[in-house]
Amino acid sequence: MDLEKLAERLRTVHAINVTPFREDRGVDYDLLERNIEFLIASGLGVIVPCGNTGEFYALSVEEARAVTRFVVEQVGGRTAVLAGIGYDLGTASEMALAAQEAGADAVMVHQPAHPYLMTEGLIR
Repeated sequence: MDLEKLAERLRTVHAINVTPFREDRGVDYDLLERNIEFLIASGLGVIVPCGNTGEFYALSVEEARAVTRFVVEQVGGRTAVLAGIGYDLGTASEMALAAQEAGADAVMVHQPAHPYLMTEGLIR
């Protein structure tokens, strides 16, 4: 997809999906599927797996990658997917590549968990 088409596709309401957990603290993919289907049925144009309120920092990096893959597969092109990525530069880069390989349309970079520690580093 070219950048103009992507930019146009992103000019709509975005929804950060819920990331539900089972009692054993694993991701509940059945409930995640239901949430994604609800968001699509409600007309949301962009779904954001691993957003802030999608429990990004409660997920391991591998869980975040798995949630992104699952959401992309579940959406199946019906809406755009904007995958949340973050942590340090190396991890964010790896997560971005994994999101691209999964078929996400774009990524949203979370700010570092402790940005107040080093303003100069955050700017870089």
